[in-house]
Amino acid sequence: MGAIISLGKRKEIEAALPLAECALRWPTDVVQELEIVQSIALFPSSREREEALNRLLSHPAHAIRTAADRAREK
Repeated sequence: MGAIISLGKRKEIEAALPLAECALRWPTDVVQELEIVQSIALFPSSREREEALNRLLSHPAHAIRTAADRAREK
């Protein structure tokens, strides 16, 4: 969880897609995955950010899909 928070605060665009893939690969820890969405939401607007959030729209957890959709609107 600490790594997710650190990557979010560093706002490294290159981390957006790997973070989204992590959330999709192991979709059982909703708290951690919400942190992933929040971290990606902090990134500046970019193709990678948008693609990561779009991928998270297919997450099995409703809370993650909703958070990703709201983050896209910001």
